[in-house]
Amino acid sequence: MKLPEGLDPFAFVRKAGGDLLRRYPLFADEMFLEGLLGLAEALAKADPGKNFKAYARIRVRGKMMDFVRREYKFYSNHVPIETVDV
Repeated sequence: MKLPEGLDPFAFVRKAGGDLLRRYPLFADEMFLEGLLGLAEALAKADPGKNFKAYARIRVRGKMMDFVRREYKFYSNHVPIETVDV
């Protein structure tokens, strides 16, 4: 499937995952790239007869949330407690 006419992929990803990008600013660049990958996957798997934007929004946010889960799991297992300033 082709990208729908008039859809700016960068603006779409920014809008779809805006609250996640603000909530986790440390990972904003990587999450944005994950969102673009989610949009590409949505283009590959979308049903032409359905609402593409609704489907793509779910895929983009899901890809971003998966990235946050992976990164927080990594940091929680690998950052020594002594380095955390309480």
